[in-house]
Amino acid sequence: METLQTIETIGSITKFEQLRSVEYNVLPNTLVLENTDPFPGYGYQGVNLPSDTKPRSIFLVLRYRYAPEKIARISVQLAKIRNEKCRTGCGEIEISSRIYPCIRLKSLACFADIPEVQNFYKDNEIKFMGYHKIDAEGKITIHKNFKIIETTPGIYRDLYDGEKFYIKIPKQINWKTFESVSKFVKNNIRNANFDAALGMIYRFTGVEEVIRIYDRNKSLERALEIKNMYNKALKKEFILV
Repeated sequence: METLQTIETIGSITKFEQLRSVEYNVLPNTLVLENTDPFPGYGYQGVNLPSDTKPRSIFLVLRYRYAPEKIARISVQLAKIRNEKCRTGCGEIEISSRIYPCIRLKSLACFADIPEVQNFYKDNEIKFMGYHKIDAEGKITIHKNFKIIETTPGIYRDLYDGEKFYIKIPKQINWKTFESVSKFVKNNIRNANFDAALGMIYRFTGVEEVIRIYDRNKSLERALEIKNMYNKALKKEFILV
């Protein structure tokens, strides 16, 4: 049996999410955002997602843009000190044409841990944006590490989150095109219960454009079904254009 090679690389994911300010368990006068519906395309308002008190994704909003390697080095030290599996990534959020640089925290144990994490970044000369109330949809782009395997040509399975896989697409598309093809797929597939986001990953041969899928059905058959439908939608879109 062929052993699948693990691929460790970097890239980014872009999606729209509903965001709101965290009012408690944060440092005074700092802006921290949480996503109220982490996978808006899956189910209806997240009704099929597990319900718990752990924050799924938290965004520490920064006063300035910092070099990604600076954030990465601090984050490595944070992980060693805290000895937990909280994953970090830097990026930006766009809300009403305003850009908010941020650090995304994923899989944090509880909300009460946020001030401790903030203090660590603060002690390492990272400054946070002052608090103001936000409850709005934002376009989020996060630069992150990937640990994936190519289960079949053009499909990568996420080794951190088994419900996620990535479909390789032949060319870069803008958000408008992505929304159009995703709507076509959801209107024409047997089971439209999945969430999609736009992304890219770096490979040795260059950048690969991908669509990230979140689906509780982890089967290869399901991944191939969605991949084939997206390929059909992309061909239709480009022919029409």
